[in-house]
Amino acid sequence: MTRAVLLALITLAACQTPPPDGPAPAEALVGKEWLLVELNGRMAPAAANGNHASLLLAADSNTASGYAGCNQFTATYTLTGASLTFGPLAMTRMYCESAQALEDDYTKALAATTGQRMVNGRLELLAGTTMVARFKR
Repeated sequence: MTRAVLLALITLAACQTPPPDGPAPAEALVGKEWLLVELNGRMAPAAANGNHASLLLAADSNTASGYAGCNQFTATYTLTGASLTFGPLAMTRMYCESAQALEDDYTKALAATTGQRMVNGRLELLAGTTMVARFKR
């Protein structure tokens, strides 16, 4: 690849704008891994392995999955416009004392979720009008 082509590709990537603020269209959410950065108004603590808790919404199966801080989870999800809800979570069952509070709070936030919005390129999960979780790409 020539230097000029590489520079053009880097420039184009830098110019991409995040989706506008408001309810995110499905194509902006699904098929992408979202990393938890805020939970119930506080910075999300590190997970048991030092990574972020995460969320992935599969496009073809309406299945959500991710890492809750210690355990992996999966659930169904329903996304219609600004509305987003999760079905019951199925989880692995390892014990991680250092991440138990994160995992408990994160799974409660997912269960309480009724909607979603995008603000400054970050995904926010809502319980009514209250933001319960914020994610970055």
